[in-house]
Amino acid sequence: MSFLSDPGFLFYGAHNSGRRIHPCHRERHGEHNVMRCSDSKTLNPGRPGSCEGLALKLPLPCGWHALKANQIRSECQLIDGCLSFLLRNLDKPITLAWIWIWIFHFNTIQVRDRMTEKLYGDSDLKHGDKDLPENRSNKNAISKGYVKKLQNDLKILGIFFSTIDGDFGAKTKQAVEMFQWNAKKIKKRIKNNSIVNDPPVYTGSITGVVNQTTKKEITRWLEKSFKATGDLTRIKESQFSNIEIGSAFRKIKHLHINDGEIVISGEIIKYLKYANSKAKNLALNIVINQAMRVSGQKVTGAVVPPAKKSQHLIGHAIDCNIVDGDNWNNSRTFENGKETKNAKTFIAAMKKEGLRWGGDFTNIDTPHFDKQIISVDYKYKYFFNQRTISENQKIPLTTW
Repeated sequence: MSFLSDPGFLFYGAHNSGRRIHPCHRERHGEHNVMRCSDSKTLNPGRPGSCEGLALKLPLPCGWHALKANQIRSECQLIDGCLSFLLRNLDKPITLAWIWIWIFHFNTIQVRDRMTEKLYGDSDLKHGDKDLPENRSNKNAISKGYVKKLQNDLKILGIFFSTIDGDFGAKTKQAVEMFQWNAKKIKKRIKNNSIVNDPPVYTGSITGVVNQTTKKEITRWLEKSFKATGDLTRIKESQFSNIEIGSAFRKIKHLHINDGEIVISGEIIKYLKYANSKAKNLALNIVINQAMRVSGQKVTGAVVPPAKKSQHLIGHAIDCNIVDGDNWNNSRTFENGKETKNAKTFIAAMKKEGLRWGGDFTNIDTPHFDKQIISVDYKYKYFFNQRTISENQKIPLTTW
């Protein structure tokens, strides 16, 4: 309760000017020093310093209770004059309008910003922090329930899957890193079981430390009801003129993947479009046998044993045959050195565009193309893209 929501409160931090105030008594309300009218009567615009002058029957919103007294004393002195002016002119409709505008501005900007700063306490949360037992009192404790709150929020955001225990251990640190990575790298979110575009605005580092920048981003996600997802997309075979799905292609079992669709990372779309254009110019057909692969899926007909960190597992690779008229440029063709000139031209163009060619690997894998990513990027894209499949999350359809 504050003076904005209770007509009986008078919150004049600068009322030491000698003006007479109707019978009131001072009391302590939270951390606020307030004046409570013991006799709120009818509105008297002619006496702005009186209790009657504050007995407004307006359902005004409140957000002041979230502020500490030492944060608002200086503001009270500034707004005291403004309130006095407004109270002297309450008979004018424009005055009430300005009251509402001022309250809305203060509540939605100043109060919200300060509440965001207090998420999980004043200090950064980091690996090794622990919540204190509820029956222990320690004013110097970094975390009083903050770790559990963080873990629960990360669970709501679809990132934390371990026990909510108030211990900022290795799993919580990894979950924070995954959130930071996703916020920085992925352009889509889940909202109300649908996929929405959300261009990244997070500019912090991937450290596993919950600092003010990370707190602000977590708050933004919670306010927008976002959940994390990967960057997989579906592309219909019919979108291409010179790319098709081969007979060996295995459709992924998923509620939202249909026949005749290729599932790939969003980062690979531009390479497929370029491959289609180049193949058309060379009168080639690219027959895709594999794109995104589910972890644990048995691979049949593989030229080489699948790599443990295969780019297929994040949607960054395709296996294909390059068809040049009646000539199928496949692994046996390349092994025997009988690939066509147009096939060689196509491969050179794709390499120049930035893709790796399996024919250059130590364990030769032809015809394979991928856009390699490694380290942390691979680790977290693997997590989010594989989970997109395992949890049957919706996958957007890309068209052009």
